[in-house]
Amino acid sequence: VQLTPELRQQIDKSIASIGDRALRCIGLAKKDGSSLDPRLWKEHQQYNDCLKDPNTFAEIESDLTFIGMVGIKDPAREGVAESIELCKRAGIRVIMITGDAKATAIAIAKDVGIFEDNLHPSTDNSQGAF
Repeated sequence: VQLTPELRQQIDKSIASIGDRALRCIGLAKKDGSSLDPRLWKEHQQYNDCLKDPNTFAEIESDLTFIGMVGIKDPAREGVAESIELCKRAGIRVIMITGDAKATAIAIAKDVGIFEDNLHPSTDNSQGAF
């Protein structure tokens, strides 16, 4: 199936929905064997070093077929929410620095008590820097 703008929009909505639930989204795609770069074939059960070279990524990661996506829950460590609550009671402002997508970061921050459920960081700047 060709990736049309409408299908892309549907996929983007699904990704946002996964992030809103504090899940990390992993996209899955495949490349047909006939279009596989010969440098990628296994030799002695090892992939060639071209996979370690960032200059080859764009070429290798083109002409892929989207298969689907999965959401992975990576829960906060035990005791994080309690520690954040103790900090708040002590007058310490807790901030979170993350590489997650904004929606995922907000959902995680709500899960551990950095943000309150009834507040959204984009409308109430007292809760965060978003």
